[in-house]
Amino acid sequence: MAYLKRNPTAHTVLMMLSDIYAREGNLQMARQYLLEALEHGGDAEKIEPRLAKLAA
Repeated sequence: MAYLKRNPTAHTVLMMLSDIYAREGNLQMARQYLLEALEHGGDAEKIEPRLAKLAA
């Protein structure tokens, strides 16, 4: 979170936070961070399957 505060568009960090929230069962936050990663230039080929997995 400290890195993200200094660089809020770090899409890789956003994806990692999403993974953490997903493992903790907080799917809403996991999805939010994935959408932010996508918005800030994250690789759609990596993010879209993760979003689909969360929706399942």
